[in-house]
Amino acid sequence: MHVKEVNIKSRPILVALGVKSDGSKHISTFKLAKSESEAEWLGLVNDLYRRRLKGLKLNLIISDNCGGLKGAINDVYP
Repeated sequence: MHVKEVNIKSRPILVALGVKSDGSKHISTFKLAKSESEAEWLGLVNDLYRRRLKGLKLNLIISDNCGGLKGAINDVYP
């Protein structure tokens, strides 16, 4: 997702969507970011980890082949 600010700059909204085994979905967290860099994604993924998403029942992570997200996930959930 992207949002346009008053000065017409486009900024990404990073979103983590959780899907439970029963198929129900919920937004786990989101962040208005400066870019889709690894540093920005690392902040979002670390926030999930600090809020007790330790990855013990984490079965699958799906993305759009974003290099920044891949790097962040490898750092937090090796």
